[in-house]
Amino acid sequence: MTTSQAPGTSADPDREPSARRTPPRRTAWMIALFLVTVALLLWAADSLARTAAQNQLADHIHQQTEGLAPPTVVIGGTVFLPQVLRGQYDDVAISFPELSDGPLRLSDVHAQLSGVHVPFRDVLTGAANPILVDHADEQAFLTYDDLNTYLAAIGQPVTVQGSGGDDTVILTGTVQLGTSTVTGTAEAHINAAAEAVAVTPTRLISDSPLASLSQVLLGQRFTFLIPLDPLPFGEQVTDIQVQEQGFLIRAHGDNLLVAP
Repeated sequence: MTTSQAPGTSADPDREPSARRTPPRRTAWMIALFLVTVALLLWAADSLARTAAQNQLADHIHQQTEGLAPPTVVIGGTVFLPQVLRGQYDDVAISFPELSDGPLRLSDVHAQLSGVHVPFRDVLTGAANPILVDHADEQAFLTYDDLNTYLAAIGQPVTVQGSGGDDTVILTGTVQLGTSTVTGTAEAHINAAAEAVAVTPTRLISDSPLASLSQVLLGQRFTFLIPLDPLPFGEQVTDIQVQEQGFLIRAHGDNLLVAP
């Protein structure tokens, strides 16, 4: 005896039509694909925004310095978009191969900035408006060759070389006494002095005894300041290390306005 199937009914009542359901595996793949796509789009947007902000900041700083090329700028932070949207970057590293201001040149200049304020509209438009920096720590190297070139350019007849001591150097200079030229050598201490390097003689050295007047004049000749005008951010010199080839200088500044 045969039975007939009623129209619109399934031969297996426990089985639903395939058109009415999506396999769980396919659903999981679709969700995963969607999440990966969103993550890639966010990563691309984050990367593009970071690159644009880094380039803009590099050009902006280059305009107010005398570097031969724009600096290298790296903005820190795992996720960048929240920083650019609020217009404040928490961690910015900046490097210059060299910087100069007039005859004075500094090399290997590095700055670590925190709290760099760049409005979101400036990033979008590329506007070169002043940038506020909450705090900056930087360091630079001043070689003896560059220092002696600077001293000659400003008419200071003194040359500087290392002494092997922790914070002392050897100075050699001349002074005119009537028709005679007296040459002297001195040991000098190197200290931080606000926005400059202070050179202070501690002991005069000569092959023959110098008259008292000569010693006074040589002492004056050997006492001078080296202004660190090329530093773009540091307002206060905090430390100077006397090394074999020159001075390693550290400085910091607060509430700085970087204007183009």
